[in-house]
Amino acid sequence: MKKALLVFIIAMLNLATSFSQTYPVVAGVEFGSTYENCKRVLDKRFNNGKESFQSTPNQIQYFNIEFGGEHFDYCTFYFQNDVNRTFLYYIEFVSSFALDEIQYAKNKRDRIYNAYLEKYPFRWRIKDEDGFLSYVLGHDPLKEDDGFVVIEASKGKTKAGDMKYWTKVLYGPVDFVKPTDEI
Repeated sequence: MKKALLVFIIAMLNLATSFSQTYPVVAGVEFGSTYENCKRVLDKRFNNGKESFQSTPNQIQYFNIEFGGEHFDYCTFYFQNDVNRTFLYYIEFVSSFALDEIQYAKNKRDRIYNAYLEKYPFRWRIKDEDGFLSYVLGHDPLKEDDGFVVIEASKGKTKAGDMKYWTKVLYGPVDFVKPTDEI
């Protein structure tokens, strides 16, 4: 009887620990948090405490922001949803540069990379078809073998079709909702 009780207590402690897992926090919001909770915190952080209007469902976006000691043109927080709630699963911070500012884009990428190495372990680097390096840091909290942060400089078009250089910091995705869950 005592052994069964001990096994039960250990099982309950393990279950409680698995439910209380913490996820990475970026800009004051924790991955897996709901849209509503994130919006409240992010409006304080990036919108001077005023409630922002968000035009796209499952996304929160701010323009012309400071983050981690750097200026970004915009940041977007993306949410997955299931039947019951939303989950913060992906974040991007983006800066654009004119075509004659390639070195600025690379320098910004390298400054950010060096700062992030103090918090996240280096995992690997990738070179794209244009020869730009991207750095992958950290560990996905749900899949240890995957990276968590990507810091990149790249070349690409704007929505209007103009060519620019970009420096981006990407967090995630951390998939809380899997497409096959609904099958």
